[in-house]
Amino acid sequence: MFFPYTQAGLLLVEHGADVYQIDRVITKFKIPMGPFRLVDLVGFGVAIATGMQFIQNFPERTYKSMLIPLLH
Repeated sequence: MFFPYTQAGLLLVEHGADVYQIDRVITKFKIPMGPFRLVDLVGFGVAIATGMQFIQNFPERTYKSMLIPLLH
């Protein structure tokens, strides 16, 4: 569940959406926290490692956000 909505969140941010608004809206769908709050909670290193595993193992189904290299 974490992976698809995080990818969607990254795409929205790249198109100008506010990370706080994304996190607020997703909680209205009964998901306890948004993708950006979750990344803040678990740590950026964990998020990067997890994302890299998905890119390596599922390259055709993974959105490669330009934000990650900028933040890494």
